[in-house]
Amino acid sequence: MADARLWKASAAALGVAAALCAGAAPPAPSQPPEDSDLLTLDEKGYVRDWLVLVGVPFSLNPKAVTSPGDFIYGESQLQPREGYVFTSDRMAATKVLRWRKHRAPNGAVDFAKLGGGKDAMHYAAAYLVSGRAMTVRARLEGVRYAVLRVNGRGPAPETFALNEGRNVLLVRVRDTEGRAGFRLRITAPDGKTAIPELRVALAPTAEPAERRLRSDLQPDPAFVVFPKPAGRISYLPDELAPQVRRMAARAMKFLVESQQASGAWSDTHYPDSVGVTALCCLALMAEGNLPRQGPHGKALDKGLEFLLGSFKDEGVCASAKVEGYGVMYGHALATLALLEANGNMPWRPELGDRISKALQTILRYQRVDGGWRYELTRTGDSDISVTTTVLWALGQAKRYGYTVPRESIEKALRFVQRCGRPDGRFMYRLNGKTKVQPHSGVGVAALYGAGRIDHPLLPRARDLIAAEYQRYSVKDLAGRRYLMFGSFFAALTIYSSGYDLWRPWYTKMVRVIASKQQPDGDVPDRPASKVYPTALAAIILQAPNGYLSIFVQ
Repeated sequence: MADARLWKASAAALGVAAALCAGAAPPAPSQPPEDSDLLTLDEKGYVRDWLVLVGVPFSLNPKAVTSPGDFIYGESQLQPREGYVFTSDRMAATKVLRWRKHRAPNGAVDFAKLGGGKDAMHYAAAYLVSGRAMTVRARLEGVRYAVLRVNGRGPAPETFALNEGRNVLLVRVRDTEGRAGFRLRITAPDGKTAIPELRVALAPTAEPAERRLRSDLQPDPAFVVFPKPAGRISYLPDELAPQVRRMAARAMKFLVESQQASGAWSDTHYPDSVGVTALCCLALMAEGNLPRQGPHGKALDKGLEFLLGSFKDEGVCASAKVEGYGVMYGHALATLALLEANGNMPWRPELGDRISKALQTILRYQRVDGGWRYELTRTGDSDISVTTTVLWALGQAKRYGYTVPRESIEKALRFVQRCGRPDGRFMYRLNGKTKVQPHSGVGVAALYGAGRIDHPLLPRARDLIAAEYQRYSVKDLAGRRYLMFGSFFAALTIYSSGYDLWRPWYTKMVRVIASKQQPDGDVPDRPASKVYPTALAAIILQAPNGYLSIFVQ
């Protein structure tokens, strides 16, 4: 729909174009929009400000090197922002390129000075902003092998029409000698007259003040953020909305039909599991349901009742059957689900007391090394997976007004920090192997869950996660073991990091989930599980709804 709007020509635009081509005097210049992100062309009409992507090797797509068509996948649809990551599974694992701002004072972009090399493609993108539809002339100078695309179409003719608003300019330069560069001049159709009203932007849309990275905000470990859908920035890209809603609806139908009469959910290795039930309840709440309210409010109420009925006298939430991975995992997830429902079950006045006892159980079994693991004991090694889940429960409890000792949080954070490595990777356990996926997502999520948005480990680990998901193909990601588990924690991390990281990550993740989703709506994951990974997939898909407070902007 966006492309249709972009290319819909009005009668007024055609009239202006015809008048200019016939040599008629152009209408009086309109005033450019007063957006703070707009920049000017120079006095001769040269574009000085660009987003550049330098050094995409020919080996990425050798058959398309000399073709005017797309060299990189989706090239004609590119609308980059500063910081967007580009990588590919055909590139070296260490090669990650970013779009970055560049100003050429005289309009001459020199890719050699920007780190470009030979046998590579270089890109430059900008958004030409016009207050009205008009016809202009563009001339590429100082380059032999280049393609100019305008609003996704190209190679663009020398004279072309601009739409009112922002127009995407994309220059692709083929560099065989390591010394390529170019200048782009935009003038009236006569090729001589500059157009002073034109402006340049380096983002496809004006950037709202609210859409900043959380790392740009003043860090506050005790921040309280509750979802307010009417005032939130939409984290669901418009072009994905219909597909996401269909996928989420199928997943929710599968989950509701999988619920047992007791209100519990089971999976292959987890019979009558409080952990699986808690994840399914979170998925239902992510859709917007409340206990006894909403299209699946009855199923949610039954699931929460099962959790409340699974509490033992000592404050442990555990099912009667053996939990596949011990008690603490399920107990922490149940605590998280009940915290999300707190205040929405007035017919259950004991809910607050149950949550308090659940928190006391968590604190009572914190291990000597600072973390938690599957079993209820204070001895033995902790792991970062269970520790992160517990930290999210404790962080949410603190935000909801429950007392959580600072020393317990700090002790757990020291464990997470010891598991981290300077390159952004995290170990599953101390002195274990370092991994990116899923443990980096888990490690960063632990820091976010505890409110440590200012931690020095965050930026590198967060960027590493984003690059990992962009580097691997949909097929590679879909075949990973425990994909949905790792992606859930990655979603918590990327969502909290701002829209610029969230959009490409979420777009890729929707494609991955779509490739895995079965006709009956389930999203299976290894080893032989269907229910809990479907719940995690539904939570990720519905995160932009803003109903779960674990997803904070």
